[in-house]
Amino acid sequence: FARPIASPPELAGGGGWGGRRTRAAALDPVDDPFALPPPYAPKPLRTNRQTLMLTADLPFVVFVVLLTLFTVAYHFAPALVWIGVMLAADAVLVGAWPPKGGNGYRPRDRSHWLPLLVGIFSLGAAIFLGTINASVLEPWIHINYLKRHTDVLPSEKPQVYSDAGVLLFAPGSSVDLGAAAGYSSWPQTYCAAPIRGPDSTGGAETGASPAEPSPLGFFAVGKNCCGARGGFTCGDAERGGRSAIRLEASELASAVDADGQNLYMRAAMMSAAANGEVVAPSPVLVVWSKEPESVAITAWRLVVAMYSVALIGALVLFCLTRRFFTRGRPPPRLPSGMPPGMPSGMPGGPWRQ
Repeated sequence: FARPIASPPELAGGGGWGGRRTRAAALDPVDDPFALPPPYAPKPLRTNRQTLMLTADLPFVVFVVLLTLFTVAYHFAPALVWIGVMLAADAVLVGAWPPKGGNGYRPRDRSHWLPLLVGIFSLGAAIFLGTINASVLEPWIHINYLKRHTDVLPSEKPQVYSDAGVLLFAPGSSVDLGAAAGYSSWPQTYCAAPIRGPDSTGGAETGASPAEPSPLGFFAVGKNCCGARGGFTCGDAERGGRSAIRLEASELASAVDADGQNLYMRAAMMSAAANGEVVAPSPVLVVWSKEPESVAITAWRLVVAMYSVALIGALVLFCLTRRFFTRGRPPPRLPSGMPPGMPSGMPGGPWRQ
């Protein structure tokens, strides 16, 4: 005696044969021992410690080391300083460049570029301020470490004194204030005035024919201290004296002073041409100073002050950056039954152990 197989009432969801069929309700993950745990959050690209080191520690170290190298060692070992710049740039670019993300890590966004930007800023600031410090310290280096020549005649060949630090001209030498000329290169005016010896009459040297004036080999220079013609007040030219500090013709001075060496040369050529004279090959440009030692002391004190202010500013920014990334935040409270390490607020409730 066989009959067709029918679904039992308990599977049909009704109360007997032919009852209304309903869908069974899904079990809650808390009550289902075979449910999979909710997915974990993706890992950050950097830990908080790594972000702190790349955003605060590394830029501070780069700034302090490069600023010190430019200020102290540039005049003695410039190659060493630039090697340090290349190593610092490599550390900033390689260390702070953010990874792409993916494979269980968060995708890269704009905030991950912050350590790299801070590192590049510190690198550029150290080079900029360091070159300024080295340029300001130049008179102190010249006076203390370069040669000192005495009884220099302005009629001599300037190539003989191209390595001088301090020049003490012969008695009777002076700056020809009225023969100065100013070369305007906005916003600065570069001034130059010839230095004449005791045997000079202003247009040509004694013993030289008027058609062939003696070349001018020494010029006192300065910025924003003369008119288009005459009116030279640079340095101690108006106070007398006969000593001067040679102006260094270096790539550093050109970078800081917008190629100031060539602009001083243009002013010197303008001065010579306006008085019917010529400029000697490789003339010596000097800053006229009655007391060179006082100039050296002033330069040293100014560099120390600038260096100290830069370090204090870098230290303040360093402390603020560390404070920003390490400010206290209370840890999130985990729901009961959730194991440590699982993010809170996930759908499905706490994972059942």
